[in-house]
Amino acid sequence: MPRWEAILTRCLLAWLLWNALPYAIPPWTSQPHPTGLGHFFDFTWLSTPANYELANLVSRSGIILFALGVLPVFGLCGFLVLDISLHSLASSQGFQGHGAQVNGLLALGLLGGYLWHAAQRWKVWNPLHQPLLFDAGSAAASALQGARIMLAATYVVSGLSKVTKGGIDWPLRGDSFVLQILKAQDEMRATHIHTELTSSAVAFGEFLAAHPALASLMLCGALALELGAFLALLGRRWALAIGIGLLVFHKSNHWLMGLPFKANQWALWFLFIMPLHWLVQIPKSLYYKNKTISDQHAPSLLPIWKRLAKHPVTIALLLAFFLLWRGDWYPFSNFPMYSSLKASTNSLLATDLNGNLIPFQSLGTNAPTVKKMLRTELKLRRDAGEFKSYDDVQPGTYRAAIEKVVAAMMAVPGSEFQSHQAFRIVRKDYVAKDGEVIINSQILGEFPAVTTPPPPQAPAAALP
Repeated sequence: MPRWEAILTRCLLAWLLWNALPYAIPPWTSQPHPTGLGHFFDFTWLSTPANYELANLVSRSGIILFALGVLPVFGLCGFLVLDISLHSLASSQGFQGHGAQVNGLLALGLLGGYLWHAAQRWKVWNPLHQPLLFDAGSAAASALQGARIMLAATYVVSGLSKVTKGGIDWPLRGDSFVLQILKAQDEMRATHIHTELTSSAVAFGEFLAAHPALASLMLCGALALELGAFLALLGRRWALAIGIGLLVFHKSNHWLMGLPFKANQWALWFLFIMPLHWLVQIPKSLYYKNKTISDQHAPSLLPIWKRLAKHPVTIALLLAFFLLWRGDWYPFSNFPMYSSLKASTNSLLATDLNGNLIPFQSLGTNAPTVKKMLRTELKLRRDAGEFKSYDDVQPGTYRAAIEKVVAAMMAVPGSEFQSHQAFRIVRKDYVAKDGEVIINSQILGEFPAVTTPPPPQAPAAALP
């Protein structure tokens, strides 16, 4: 890899990590449903303005160091501490998102690449004479290779999750996938005041509902791309093809279902597609003998099993199986979205007492988050023995669970729930039956208007 390309890609990834950190102080002051490292650490220290500002300063300074190639290992560690702390605190509220998960995993991949390079260097040179203050070109290339391996692993494990959780016939459930499309489109309407959902996306969703076989064909293509993502590690042409395919996959999901996964899209541009390489070095790439994305050109004399043990594809597959086993433990995940395509699903929406839609955005949240929090609360009640299956949940249990969810949201400082009009939380059910989609609605809970009392007035001064 040319040095200019390594430096540019590193700077672009630094920009991606920079934008992954929010400036707003997290509002949560407790961890009611601890997940990941939240089982062992209390991350609510981030809710204190002074603590968060200091952590944010340290983390962003680390990103700058990484971009400059100055002590990149320490810089990445600074980012990871804040990133993992923030997302562990957020997921401990009862909802788990995966849109930003790739940022933490890429940082781990970069860190692993630097450490791998350092380990190789220590075997040959005295570290006192070869300090790692400024990285060499091979160190930068090793770090970027670590990021590519991790990116490939995230897609492979997503495909593995679908096969292991949904079954080998997962890509043939086009009728169930249609339900997920309709649900996602309804969640966009239920969330946003001004939705990005276009009329063409709605029309295509309706077309798929009438032709589920086409939806199955789309699922087969998506699954093949995810399971075959490791092929991007075989060479630049493979990386270009796989990267473009996965980018089209994300663009389609964004258009049809409102799932942008912007961090993944940028990572594909920077690590797989690499357009500047093709614009600047097309002649060299066409006649380049070694097709692998690597700085190693000399043939290896090691036995094949030892070469395979160090091969990027082998490492990516091992990481994918590790992520499959580990599951959601930020920043690790098996990316289980839509891994179980069942013949029924549901979404949540808020309405006023007359049935008119109230976008969750006006209440400071979104439909998927409320649904995940409700699901977490129901899981706790199921584990406590209140019911055995989610199909057996009684209306009273749903009402008690959604009331607890709304109460938790109202307890967040500055929440729009603290001064809302009267509203209802409604569950919308979608069932695929006999080639048709049946939709029903059920009111889960009704919440009266909250009037925020005016702040106390200071007593009037006594007249002279």
